[in-house]
Amino acid sequence: MLWLDAWDIEEQEAWFSHMSLQGWKLIGISKWMAEFEKCEPQKVNYRCDVFKLNDKSENNRIEFYKQSGWEHIATRGFIQVFRDMKGDNSLEIHTDPIEQAATLSILKQDITKRGILTLLLSVITLMLIVGAHQIDPVGNYLNDKFIETIVLIIAYMSISITMVNGMIHMSKLMKRLKSGSLLEHEKSYHRKIKRNKVVGITVIFILSLWVLTVFLNLMNSLQEDRFPAIPKTELPIVQMADFIDDFTYIDEEGLSYFKENSSFLVPRQYQLEQMVEVPGETWEDNSDIYSPSISSFGYEVRSEWLAKKFVQDLKEKHTYYAENYVKVPESKFDELWLSQGNFNAAFIARKHNKVYRVLYYGKGSIDEIIERALAKAER
Repeated sequence: MLWLDAWDIEEQEAWFSHMSLQGWKLIGISKWMAEFEKCEPQKVNYRCDVFKLNDKSENNRIEFYKQSGWEHIATRGFIQVFRDMKGDNSLEIHTDPIEQAATLSILKQDITKRGILTLLLSVITLMLIVGAHQIDPVGNYLNDKFIETIVLIIAYMSISITMVNGMIHMSKLMKRLKSGSLLEHEKSYHRKIKRNKVVGITVIFILSLWVLTVFLNLMNSLQEDRFPAIPKTELPIVQMADFIDDFTYIDEEGLSYFKENSSFLVPRQYQLEQMVEVPGETWEDNSDIYSPSISSFGYEVRSEWLAKKFVQDLKEKHTYYAENYVKVPESKFDELWLSQGNFNAAFIARKHNKVYRVLYYGKGSIDEIIERALAKAER
């Protein structure tokens, strides 16, 4: 792995020379990799020059360098790597710093263009990511969508910081050359390689972890039962059995089920869907058999502070049953928000870090359902 950026010209020259002293001869290079072959340890000078290889006049330059004792080894973008064929420590490609500054201007312009474009695209992308993040704030709690946002922000910030560092580094090199000082060929590269390794491995690790998480969640979603049966026990959220003694389930897939889930911010999540028929009872207009339904959601959030914010996001997110929540001023809950119609009602309630959301359609009293939810929240 080539842990040096293209603009680290001095460091690359020093690293290639050091590898030769260790018995490794450079034979090829790409954007991210350097290829070596085993050789006898020897002191060999490497130099980096900057020009476009496909330019005919620059090909003539390679021939001229060859006649001067420099062998062209590899290309990395605008960077051309040469090796001293004569072993003459006094031999140099550039002896005029002003002339070398002119050649480096090509690389500086390229890095500046790419740096500005990267920053612009990063800002646009991050704005879109944050916008998408705001569209579904509840998903950040329940489905860990915020993790994707954080990963992408880290990735784009890393790329942007790298490009800005390249622009600054090139400006410093140009300034030094224009002041009359030549580049250092024995520049210490260890710190820069170590830093780039840490940054690179960290970013790769985070991205890999994120990809693995997405893959595992996808596999779990494909294998899980979409409508698991409701357990015949008391559940941690409100259910029909809490306030109706006798009922039968309407036998249609998806109308009645119980799910448990987990996320980083809300490690315990419960969802209960029930639609039933009550034998011997009809609606008030005697139109049909009485068939109430309830959707109950329970959440144990990691902290009370997060739970407060979660309640606000729940209120703004859900408009099912045309919910128009009004805060109930006096309640045994820490906060209670209620929306009520003729045969439908909904409430969102919080007790410490426990949050409940219940949607009810039926003739029963919503106050009784709220009391049942409170009893479960206080356990």
